[in-house]
Amino acid sequence: MRIALFTDYYPPHVDGGVERVVCQLAKGYARRGHDVRVFTLNTREAPDFEVVMPNLRVYRAPATQLSGLLKVQSSVSTRLYGIANDALNAFPADVIHAHTSFFYSSLVAAALSRHHNLPLVTTLHVGSLGEMPLRTRIMAGVYERTFGSLIMAQSKAVIAVSHAVADHAERAGVNPNKLTVIANGVDIEEYAPAFYKGADRLRITCVGRLIGNKGPQHLLEAVPALLGVAPESEVVFVGDGPMLETLQARATALDLNDNVTFLGSRDDVADILRDSDVFVRPSLTEGMPLAVLEAMACGLPVIATAVGGTGEVIRHLQNGLLVAPCDVPSLAKALIDVATDERLRQRLGANARLSVEKDYSWERVIEANLDIYDEVLGLPEHVLEPLPELIGTTRRAA
Repeated sequence: MRIALFTDYYPPHVDGGVERVVCQLAKGYARRGHDVRVFTLNTREAPDFEVVMPNLRVYRAPATQLSGLLKVQSSVSTRLYGIANDALNAFPADVIHAHTSFFYSSLVAAALSRHHNLPLVTTLHVGSLGEMPLRTRIMAGVYERTFGSLIMAQSKAVIAVSHAVADHAERAGVNPNKLTVIANGVDIEEYAPAFYKGADRLRITCVGRLIGNKGPQHLLEAVPALLGVAPESEVVFVGDGPMLETLQARATALDLNDNVTFLGSRDDVADILRDSDVFVRPSLTEGMPLAVLEAMACGLPVIATAVGGTGEVIRHLQNGLLVAPCDVPSLAKALIDVATDERLRQRLGANARLSVEKDYSWERVIEANLDIYDEVLGLPEHVLEPLPELIGTTRRAA
């Protein structure tokens, strides 16, 4: 099969989960003998063209970052359409797969799907934005009713990374007969618990883009209460984004510089997680957070907000702790609970690892996506054993 994948971000840009999901899919398809092209934006001064594997090639278009202006992760490129169109003329793809309807590349994918008469599959990685600031909600609502609806109408199939995302898509007008839920996966070999951790101070880690919808500002505000009970704790932010300077200034104002570290964008996240004791994901909105799955695979107790697909992965007090979004006092209490109770940390972390081992294999995710391609192309589906509810091609009835 010849597969064209579209995403705004792709390694070496690794600040968010979407690019890591697309990378796993692309390499998984290529290992199975499919011919894959990835079309993305060049946000990290990477090569404009790269042969990753003999049958996996990446095309990167020059991009303009709008994150600072819009206060949400956003990039555009006037060159992406032309670059992808030329490549598709030489590489007659069977299917086009776009990731995240809010990405600029998804608009390009929809236009090229129509121009080349190719079936379009779109994966939705984001659900409701109900907890976002009013300005962001208004912009997102306008986009969903205009450009988003055009992408959905052009799509032959729509994949949601969680049931919460699928429910939001239905409310936004997506035909439920197009919808399939396929959760993200995790590499349980790369992301594995550490054999030994030293007796240094407790390390609490947050991985994600430093933008408002990921909630780093709320975690920072909860740190003083944590330090009042566990003064030797360390809070580490991994990731980059438009809020970095604001967060650094706030940490200084709260006199937290001895306990809070900003590591920026890193390519050794697995090692950082293994060297951590607790993981926090204080998002205002989520689809199916890959960073949460990776932290769970590393055997970390996870504190996360009960938004989107997070509540489908985390079971409160069983394999993690759930708190309300934007609720700093509740977040601080959860931090104090895990910081002061080693047995709780060990129990939640061990159960988290068991959860991802059982239900979140990348092999299943890759096969389930390939089945969707077969479906839109009218081919027989791959023969699989019964799949876990969130990993299979669970067709949603109207």
